[in-house]
Amino acid sequence: MTSHFKMRAAQRGFSAPEALNVLRRGTIISGPEFCAEFCNWKFSVELEHDDGHLVIVAGVCAGENGQIWSGNVMMITGFIR
Repeated sequence: MTSHFKMRAAQRGFSAPEALNVLRRGTIISGPEFCAEFCNWKFSVELEHDDGHLVIVAGVCAGENGQIWSGNVMMITGFIR
């Protein structure tokens, strides 16, 4: 979980457990999209939330050739729409 994610979650009124629930039970709505700047694959997942739909943007580290390098998912940001 990035510091940016923690800041946005606090500002936008959702918690880390809610975000993890989105990753576990939600629907992928975009991605994967390769991000050369951070050398990762980004995707967005959404799930219904009390205030609308909670969307979590997450990433998986990529190796030198763009292949998935790590099984760890990093939450980057989130928002309610």
